[in-house]
Amino acid sequence: IEAFARANRVTVNTLVQSAWLLLLQRCTGQASVCFGATVAGRPADLPGVEEQIGLFINTLPVIGVPRAEQTVAEWIGQVQAGNLAVREFE
Repeated sequence: IEAFARANRVTVNTLVQSAWLLLLQRCTGQASVCFGATVAGRPADLPGVEEQIGLFINTLPVIGVPRAEQTVAEWIGQVQAGNLAVREFE
């Protein structure tokens, strides 16, 4: 799995999320599917964040519309791009 992710220039997390979206689509019969991904939410650029106590967690939507004509590389690249696009909302 790691070698496949590395060869396609995506993270293992993106690979798992891509598979989960495909499974959700197949199980629900819906064209567009979504699930929530929990993130730490501690921005590294926030001064003193490592001394702050408390929960910073946030849940970001991971939305996908897998299409049969897409290659695996196109699909996981699309999921990776979506993950990068929502990073500012962590």
